[in-house]
Amino acid sequence: MVLDNASCHYSRTVRQARRELAKQGIWLLYLPACSPELNDIERTFRTVKHGAMPQRTFTTIKTLTTAVEAAFDQVNAQLLPSE
Repeated sequence: MVLDNASCHYSRTVRQARRELAKQGIWLLYLPACSPELNDIERTFRTVKHGAMPQRTFTTIKTLTTAVEAAFDQVNAQLLPSE
């Protein structure tokens, strides 16, 4: 399993589980630090952040959530054209 450098990927729980996971043939491999070009989701996040979601200020969580969902829907429609 390839993981990025999110802090949760280095949590105590993950560290403690590594040996047991390895026994099951599951190896945790970490991407090098500062390597967004190796993490496919980073391209999508960049497209959403800088293209599909230009507004940066929201007054409520609901308006933020709506904007994020709409931005991902827009990018999704571009990546996965309807048949």
